[in-house]
Amino acid sequence: MITSHYPNVSINTANPPTEQARRDNSRIDLFTPVKHAEKSVAEKPVLTDEKSRYPSHNQNNTSSAGEKETETYQAINAGSEQNPDKESTEQQQEQQKQAEQKQAQAAEQQKIQQLKARDSEVKAHEQAHASVGGSYAGAPSYSYQQGSDGKRYAVGGEVQIDIAPIANDAKATITKMQQVQAAALAPAQPSSADLSIAAKAAQQAQQARAELIAENATDMATQSKMQQRRDVISGFYQQSTLPQQQNPAQTV
Repeated sequence: MITSHYPNVSINTANPPTEQARRDNSRIDLFTPVKHAEKSVAEKPVLTDEKSRYPSHNQNNTSSAGEKETETYQAINAGSEQNPDKESTEQQQEQQKQAEQKQAQAAEQQKIQQLKARDSEVKAHEQAHASVGGSYAGAPSYSYQQGSDGKRYAVGGEVQIDIAPIANDAKATITKMQQVQAAALAPAQPSSADLSIAAKAAQQAQQARAELIAENATDMATQSKMQQRRDVISGFYQQSTLPQQQNPAQTV
């Protein structure tokens, strides 16, 4: 008996309709992966979208990097553009500082010049008092102020002067007060104190003149009385020296 072998061939022993139904089911099962494949195909655009997102993300990253570079460049340019203004402001501040320093130096120099002028004025003023006052005036004394240059400048001064009258000598008092008055008015611009001393000296001199007039009047009165007395005495002596007249003798 010869038997033919058919590998992987099964003998159909079933009912044909049943077998057809089984085959149909097999076909359905066989096409089921196709549905999964379709589902996969349906889902594929999602993956494609994801993939398409990556280039967009890369483009965004590239764009962001470019924007950052642009911003950095703009910031550098902005800084460069602002630097002239900043330098100009700093230059203006430096110029203002230098101007203020020069102004302060000029003010200090002007103050020193004023102190020098004041020093000369004060010393000339007091020296005028002392030189004209002579023995009735003392030595000048000064008050000083130190300048920014370290030097001392006279800003005030005084001279002591004697305005007391000379006792029992109106004529000498008048002479003294005239000198005191001249000493008080000797400076080019006498101060109020100088004018006060000059007025007091003039008053003292006026009083001395009044006293002198009174003394002269007394002297004249005394001299007049003395003259009258001398005249009386002289007349008496003249009468006593004249010869007496003799009367003739009478006889009874």
